[in-house]
Amino acid sequence: MKFAVISEVCGNLVALQAFLADVAKRNVDFILCLGNFLGFGPRPIECLNIVTGKQFRTTKGSLEFLASESAIAGPVSLSDEEWHMLLWLRNRLSENEQKKLRQLPMKLKIHLTDKGDQSLLMCHTSLEDENVNDSADNTMRIHTELGLLAKEYRQEGVNVLCLGNNSYPIFMSSRGQHVERNCDRFGQKFHLSMGHYYLINPGSIGRPPDSPLLKKDESTYAIIEADGKDVSLVYYRVRYAVELHIKELKEKKFSHAYVRQFE
Repeated sequence: MKFAVISEVCGNLVALQAFLADVAKRNVDFILCLGNFLGFGPRPIECLNIVTGKQFRTTKGSLEFLASESAIAGPVSLSDEEWHMLLWLRNRLSENEQKKLRQLPMKLKIHLTDKGDQSLLMCHTSLEDENVNDSADNTMRIHTELGLLAKEYRQEGVNVLCLGNNSYPIFMSSRGQHVERNCDRFGQKFHLSMGHYYLINPGSIGRPPDSPLLKKDESTYAIIEADGKDVSLVYYRVRYAVELHIKELKEKKFSHAYVRQFE
């Protein structure tokens, strides 16, 4: 079985289409989407329709939760501009689209092999708290997540955790002492053994990368492949026509400050 893993489409249809064209060459069985596919971006409905298609296995992120709930309870760390964009998004979703979002799971277990003897767990931000907004991008936080994975899912054969909510790829194993930020290690194959636990973050499809090693017009994703007992991971990057995305942002009257992140 072969899986592509993506996150942070963020309503960026131009970037999503570029990814789909690139991944079509790699013969994957399914595409795993870790959430935050809606926004904040100019084409959220089109992105929703794609990532809930037959080839996708999708979990909801914080934005999908906020956009689909009838009432937002509890503290939410959004800026004034983000609140404005959230309201813009909610006003564009039909009742059926909101229902589709509410039906998406927060967590999803995926068998990597036909026998089901090795599996991964996918969710958006954290096993500890579904409302955590900060990405797992430091050694202490990742070891916490991997510890929870080992404690709660050991008996189910789950040793791979896929998390999103980040703008560059991350990889770390339970035996590692430091986070592997793979912005300069694309195309390198990592082998995932049953004796260890792994955190995989594919980076971002449609969100501007917060890394000097990635260009504004570059998306990143991962591919996990299980061939017999061998499970491997490779990160990829793909360029897209960011100027078309900027044009759509301006046409939809997104703020100058937000548009500048892509320039």
